Amino acid sequence: MKHKNTALFIASALAFFAVLYPTVSALMGFPPFRDIHLGTALTYLKEGVNLFYPKIVGFNANDLPTIQEFPWWQAGAACALSVAGGWWGAANIFSLLIFSLGIFPIYRMGKRFFGAGEAWWAVMAFLAQPLVFLSAGTASTDGMCLAAALWAYDRIHAFAIRGGWSRALIAASVGAFSATLKLPFFMAAGLAVAAEVLPAHFSKVSVWVRLGYVVTFSAATLALWTSYTDSWFEKALWPLVDLRVGHNPEMVFW
Repeated sequence: MKHKNTALFIASALAFFAVLYPTVSALMGFPPFRDIHLGTALTYLKEGVNLFYPKIVGFNANDLPTIQEFPWWQAGAACALSVAGGWWGAANIFSLLIFSLGIFPIYRMGKRFFGAGEAWWAVMAFLAQPLVFLSAGTASTDGMCLAAALWAYDRIHAFAIRGGWSRALIAASVGAFSATLKLPFFMAAGLAVAAEVLPAHFSKVSVWVRLGYVVTFSAATLALWTSYTDSWFEKALWPLVDLRVGHNPEMVFW
């Protein structure tokens, strides 16, 4: 119990500072943000939210939507900005709220590996990571992408082990959501599930089928989204560089 309370105290302190840093920075007029994401949210605030028509400010010369990830964060941040009268710190607070949703799957993972008494040590270790500290409250998609990847890990793991139609639907939905937000995060979650599940269930065909189903659904969703985004990319005029790999082979190094 003493160790549990210690871990909970340290985790709470880390969470407090993760909230304090972006909030105080925003109140002082220096909110941490990524312009590629906050700029789209501000455009949404000005022109209205259209999930299929997000603009990255200054990304091309003819002001067409140059879409990358599905703009869930940008749309949510625009709503937060609207409620706060345009104060940029609202986007930081929105990021913190979304990021906080990722704490529960970390706790569940710690509980599964170490037991309920030690689970908070996993949360503490997670919150102690510098990149996690920065991503939590920065006005960007990173915190949402991380939370989505953690929930993808949690739900895909549950479905792979226990099956069930409801778990299948949730796992596929969360997997596709994570993949269209930021593919590398989803790939990391998928590799973590495979590394944990397959060694213990390597001979079970059902486990392979379940994992294959989630991967296939997520990949198909990502392919459809990428096809749509590329249809806009080919219409854009690039003042500096063409971002399409087919037209600029150097893009493979990006």
